[in-house]
Amino acid sequence: MSNNLHNDLNHLPIVAQSLIRDLLKESFLTIELAFSLAAVTFVGFTFIAFYYSDMKRVRKAYITYLLVGIVIVSIVGVELLPFVHLHKFIDSPDPVDSNTEVRLFDEDGNEIVYDARASPPLTEPMTGRLARYSLEKNPSSKGEFFDHLLLNACEFRNEGIETGTRSTVEGSFPPHHFDYKWNTAELANFGDIEGIVVYTVTIESSSDGREVISREEERQFERSVAEASEEVQAACS
Repeated sequence: MSNNLHNDLNHLPIVAQSLIRDLLKESFLTIELAFSLAAVTFVGFTFIAFYYSDMKRVRKAYITYLLVGIVIVSIVGVELLPFVHLHKFIDSPDPVDSNTEVRLFDEDGNEIVYDARASPPLTEPMTGRLARYSLEKNPSSKGEFFDHLLLNACEFRNEGIETGTRSTVEGSFPPHHFDYKWNTAELANFGDIEGIVVYTVTIESSSDGREVISREEERQFERSVAEASEEVQAACS
């Protein structure tokens, strides 16, 4: 984990730090074995090729190994050292995609997607993944985690968006156009934040990925400001 990300995580509550580290650890463990085997094979073959570099057959065998490796990862669509990121053009998207979306709601039931700038260094995809991970793997801490998101959302709306007194450029991630961002016009039609809700959004696309066939939403969790801590209630009132 980079020093910048480590420093940014220190600004989050302990429960959020724990969720992020557990999620990263779980993701790394799933690919660690494959990468380790590929790395050992590559390093071993490279060492042998270097040691016997004066032999023409060894040089040819090493070049053949590299070319075959590139072809294999391009056809199979896997990432193996040192041929990472060479497979993306042959990947076909899954026609059914499911993700987790975090939203806020007001007293009239209107909903807006959570603006991840309220809780740096999180991004919108990471906010959804942490929400799902909290509900599935660490339910005992979900109250504290969602209270943290609610508190930051209310403070960010009041201080960052509507008054402009809080900087919206935080965290170590560069700005881009994929994260959802609030604006004053949208918030003008949204009442006081009354709670937070988590949905599982499932989208089915056509085989060529150009048309959305269906979109389904399933509510997984809801927490109102009234159920949250006194600090959250004060910030959102």
